[in-house]
Amino acid sequence: MKNNRITQSIIIGLTTLLAAFSWAGLENILSGNNNNWILPSVCLLTLFILLSLSLLLIKSKSVLLITLATILVSFLFSFGFKLEYSATLLLAFLFFV
Repeated sequence: MKNNRITQSIIIGLTTLLAAFSWAGLENILSGNNNNWILPSVCLLTLFILLSLSLLLIKSKSVLLITLATILVSFLFSFGFKLEYSATLLLAFLFFV
């Protein structure tokens, strides 16, 4: 049981870190400041893999909701809250819950 909690903590930490990197890279691409799209794409792909892995390994719904909340908070910090992004946040919430 203790190993499962350590695995959950590692997955949540890596997921949050990758989410922040991918959102920040995506923001740079959309604003036209950066032409490097490979690293944010790899981070986003790894983020989806880790989220799928956490969905398979973590049995607790509350841990999954905490993971989703931290990813959405990192999304808001990277982009700043704008009304246009609320549709993306809603889709992410519906997709992962």
